[in-house]
Amino acid sequence: MRHFAWGLGAALLLAGCGAFGNVHIAPVTAMSQVAAKAVGFASARDGLFAAQSAARPWDGAASLARIEGTDIEAGYMAGDWAYTFYAPAKREEALVVVWDGSRTKTYKIRKDPAARPILSGSFNIDSKQAVAIAEKNGLKSRRVHDLSLGEANPQFRLQWTLNAPEGEYVVDALTGQLLQKP
Repeated sequence: MRHFAWGLGAALLLAGCGAFGNVHIAPVTAMSQVAAKAVGFASARDGLFAAQSAARPWDGAASLARIEGTDIEAGYMAGDWAYTFYAPAKREEALVVVWDGSRTKTYKIRKDPAARPILSGSFNIDSKQAVAIAEKNGLKSRRVHDLSLGEANPQFRLQWTLNAPEGEYVVDALTGQLLQKP
């Protein structure tokens, strides 16, 4: 899971460099941890429309490839949600849209050639529900270091991966079935 954290890490690295307002091409870097800002009870689905709207000017054919949030606490808050988009015409470039609960910022990054390019469908289970499912199955700290939605697994299953102090939980994003717990 960690090897797919490149999009958020690159976007947050740029944010720390004061790149707001400008779109830059950033190299793929190791994930950097950033303290979360409380933005209310924002789930991944809450920012999806804003992210899609921000990606449209980059490429009208852009499709969602991944969602990632960091520092999920009791109440399921994320500091920022990062939505990674791929487009068929952009062979080496991806767009990360970071939503902070009220506005978006966009960053161009190098496309990870090993990543699953586009999510195959919509998800029934939102980030709040995925955390609740993990809690019912042993997540006691009520803290998740990072939470991502993607299909980076051998079955290409749309799933949430939650990394918590207790270990890694995996929840099917269509059915809500717990697929893995520590």
